[in-house]
Amino acid sequence: MGTAIASLWVGVPQATNRIANEWIERAVAAGFPTIWDEKLYYTIRIVAFLTIVVGWVLLSFVTVWIVKWIF
Repeated sequence: MGTAIASLWVGVPQATNRIANEWIERAVAAGFPTIWDEKLYYTIRIVAFLTIVVGWVLLSFVTVWIVKWIF
């Protein structure tokens, strides 16, 4: 949910780009073959996008739960 909240301020494309770049750097540092960088980048970007969408869904459920709890 934290990633989803952060993406609201940064923007989804920029947030997924930052996440993908960070994980690519970690993968290369861990010894991942650089020939697969581009495919790994897009795979990580899709996973980051799905994580953000799931975070938004969870935030909506938490918001509804809080509103129901208050009223």
